[in-house]
Amino acid sequence: MVGCRYNAKNTLTKNYLHFAEKNGAEIKAEMEVTDVRPSTFDKARYAVTYRDSTKLFKQTQTVHAKNVIFSASVMGTMKLLLNLRDVKGSLPQTVAEAR
Repeated sequence: MVGCRYNAKNTLTKNYLHFAEKNGAEIKAEMEVTDVRPSTFDKARYAVTYRDSTKLFKQTQTVHAKNVIFSASVMGTMKLLLNLRDVKGSLPQTVAEAR
C-alpha cells in the first residue's frame, strides 16, 4: 500500500491550525493580508494589516504580533511577499538585511 491511512495525514485544517490555536494563535478566516511591517509597539515586532476578502466594501484592520509565519504554498502568498518587497518596501530583500 502507498500513502497514509484514512485521516492520518498531517494537513493544515486537521492538525496544524489546531496546534496553532492551542498555542495562542488567532485564526481569521476569509481575510487577505495587505501589509506586514515593523511595529511601533513595545511587545510586538510586526504590524499586520488585513481586510476581508469576501465583502464588497473592504475595511482594513491592523493587528500587532510578536511573530509572523508565511506559508509558501498558500494562495496569494507569493504575490504578497513580492508586493511587500518590491512595491511597499516593508519586507527586506534578503535574510541577511533583516538581521
